[in-house]
Amino acid sequence: MRRTFLNLAVSSKEHSGTNFWSYLATYGHETPVLGTNHASDLTDVFFVTEPTFVSTTLQKYWLNFLYSLDPNTGISRDGNPEWPLYKNESEILSFNKNNVTIIKDEFRNDSFQVIQRNPGEFSQ
Repeated sequence: MRRTFLNLAVSSKEHSGTNFWSYLATYGHETPVLGTNHASDLTDVFFVTEPTFVSTTLQKYWLNFLYSLDPNTGISRDGNPEWPLYKNESEILSFNKNNVTIIKDEFRNDSFQVIQRNPGEFSQ
């Protein structure tokens, strides 16, 4: 659903001039049963008890965005990549346990294509 929303938003005339960024969090894959679950990044941004690479890096990108509406402007990214603007089927940041990389937004692409081809099956 994230990719569908982003693709619609970036191609919409109503949102022209609006910038979009997206990311994938993979740093909790070793967490039993849950892995990196939806909204697990909120703990690393707002409820940090002991700073980690992920918490520090996420906080810098988020603070930059809050301050300047651009996650790449402001506090040093400490050598981490510039967060690319999202375009249709674009590149996104991938937050890993010890680094940040840029990846193509194509993970789970087969499932995404099923949803795209059958929207009525997934709505009420």
